[in-house]
Amino acid sequence: MKIEIRKKTNHQCAYLITRNDHSTEQITVETKTYLLHDICHFAVEKKLKYEKGFWGMQAQGYRFNRLFGKDNPQSNELRFIELRSCYNLSIQDILLNTISIKP
Repeated sequence: MKIEIRKKTNHQCAYLITRNDHSTEQITVETKTYLLHDICHFAVEKKLKYEKGFWGMQAQGYRFNRLFGKDNPQSNELRFIELRSCYNLSIQDILLNTISIKP
């Protein structure tokens, strides 16, 4: 899955995902609340090879609106990363060992 994040305004960014089956989805989110949170989800899920987190579920075809909110049917799977994994790994270790930046 390819994830593109683009700045729209000083307070908003757009996520565009292209799944392996070539389906796409786009959403605009408020940057202060979501951007760092979602990048951390990506890094931790990738490091742990956890496919039932937010980005793993996106890759499987779940839509953004099905994954938002604490009362959605996937809450337990999504919260695993927040409740257990994030606290056992340093953000620096996760980011340095997981995300590669290409020029």
